[in-house]
Amino acid sequence: MDTPRRSRRVAANSSVKSDSTLRSRSAKARSRSTSKGPKPKTPKSRQTSSRKKDKDEDKDAGSERFSTKGDKANSFFKPPPTSEIISKLFSFDSWLLYPDSKGSLGGFFDFVPLHLRVGPWFILAPIFIVTHTYVLFSNMPNGSWPTFTPSFPEPFSLFFYLDCFFFVNNACVLYVLLSKAGPAVLCTFTVWSWCILTFRCLSSAVCSLYPGIPLLPYLSEFFRFPALVAATLTTIVWNFVLAPIMYFAFFKTAERRKQFLLWNLQFTLQEIHTFNLPIAVTNAVLSTGGRMLQADDLWSAFFVLFCYSMLYLFILDRLGVHLYPVFSPRSKFSVIAWSTVFCLYATTFIYWNQVMELGRMESVLGGLDILWQATWATQRAVKAAILG
Repeated sequence: MDTPRRSRRVAANSSVKSDSTLRSRSAKARSRSTSKGPKPKTPKSRQTSSRKKDKDEDKDAGSERFSTKGDKANSFFKPPPTSEIISKLFSFDSWLLYPDSKGSLGGFFDFVPLHLRVGPWFILAPIFIVTHTYVLFSNMPNGSWPTFTPSFPEPFSLFFYLDCFFFVNNACVLYVLLSKAGPAVLCTFTVWSWCILTFRCLSSAVCSLYPGIPLLPYLSEFFRFPALVAATLTTIVWNFVLAPIMYFAFFKTAERRKQFLLWNLQFTLQEIHTFNLPIAVTNAVLSTGGRMLQADDLWSAFFVLFCYSMLYLFILDRLGVHLYPVFSPRSKFSVIAWSTVFCLYATTFIYWNQVMELGRMESVLGGLDILWQATWATQRAVKAAILG
């Protein structure tokens, strides 16, 4: 009776021992595999990301300047040094100074279509430029250089103090723009013309006190109409053409449109886009003693426009700066766009000459007063509507 029970106990004990030994052996095998065996493989996504990081770190300084893309583009942009730009301008290895940028310096101009940034020029564009250059310099007034009859406000008169005030105002606005955006903002036509207007106000005030300074009265008269025509076209084109197109076409959401309005209503931008016209009219039309515009004034405006065109086409375009894509020499409509600008210059010349000839000073003063009041009222109304 006792023998079967003993046999069952022995069998049970042996089975328990065998299970425990198997467990211990499997545990030891696991420990050996984890300590001495190969490490677990990392996912492919992590491997590719690490490889990308290594490649990004191996990029040179030149490519890092143009590695920015999208909306966050531009926060890591490092502008190339001036010495490097000058050396590349005279090397002529390629038309684009930085081919890796694809005609978009720092990614700022990726919104411009690629065919307007890279590629050959439209066949009529070089012909137009050469023809314009020849006509401009072959029709120089007096065969050498334009001559003007100096006309400045009386010393310590109302217009003299206005010129002084405008110069201080313009210089402060220019300082704010340069401190915020850097010297690159001088490449825009708006700030270019703002600098001309600032110089015109300063030279007019100085010449009214000291008309015998060599060359300064001549330069002041030389920039008289260029300052007036640039302010006229900037105010009209920006406020009635470009700004509405950008508001309705480029900004689809209410938030983006709100940001654009708040940006456009900044005081400095209102100065260079709206208040520049009253300043230019006061300085170049009302305070000149009634000197009529002449052919020399129109030629000086075309000459200043020619200088900016050369800067835009042969320096900014090679850098990949496309501030005004409609004037790209690669566009089939470039010649039409350039011709339109010349027509606008001639029209502005005729208009302001008729204003001074017919003595419409009262209407001009009334129009300026309405412009000032309308600008301030619009600015207050839009800010109230946006900010609530």
